[in-house]
Amino acid sequence: FFLASAAGAMNLSVGGMTQFRYTINNRDTTGADEDLTNGFEFNRAKLYVGGTVETDNEFFIRIGFSPSTGDAALDWARMTHKFDNGLELTWGQFLSPFLKEVVTGEQKFLCTERSTTHYVFSDIFTQGVMLTHTAEQFRLYGALTDGRRTQNTAYYSPTEADYALTGRVEFK
Repeated sequence: FFLASAAGAMNLSVGGMTQFRYTINNRDTTGADEDLTNGFEFNRAKLYVGGTVETDNEFFIRIGFSPSTGDAALDWARMTHKFDNGLELTWGQFLSPFLKEVVTGEQKFLCTERSTTHYVFSDIFTQGVMLTHTAEQFRLYGALTDGRRTQNTAYYSPTEADYALTGRVEFK
């Protein structure tokens, strides 16, 4: 669903994504457990709203649903201001730009899951500010956040770091 102003300076998108799959796992075991495990899985269900305000300001809010319980939780809640010189300032709750697969949206994956490296080393969702510079041949990311895996936590939570710095450089 999409709404836009006549001049195009403001727009609003409402949408979602799902991932439903059948998985089969066949292995040779010597124990009493089954050699064949299979079944259907509704792995991802997400609803989002996003858009632009006065062309230079973007917002994005996404709610994800747990595949095991169905409970809803806030994933993304971010604002971004785009400057004329290729700089973008983002603040809120977002994926820290540590790995390339983090800055690639789930809806653009060629495979069903992110890598094991992502789940072990990535910040997953964090809260903070990020500065991005995009040029013709390279992109720079720098983020100051509350640390790893601080999704939906208060600033005084004992699970948060005092601060964390993350940087990334990409070249074409």
